[in-house]
Amino acid sequence: MKIKAGDTWKFYKNEIYPFKGEVEKWYQQNQRLLVDIKIIFVTAWVILNPSSEIVYKWFKNTPKRPF
Repeated sequence: MKIKAGDTWKFYKNEIYPFKGEVEKWYQQNQRLLVDIKIIFVTAWVILNPSSEIVYKWFKNTPKRPF
């Protein structure tokens, strides 16, 4: 999906907001201490390795990014 300049709110409303909602539902269904610890590690890893897809290896049933 190609986004033109000026479509920031449309992109957020149609792509990011629904994705964040799906991630929140996933987290509520999987809320455990081990998951929280993994999220902290994965966050640090992705900051250091931005192209990493580790999140989809460690959390196989997480919603996929639409963009």
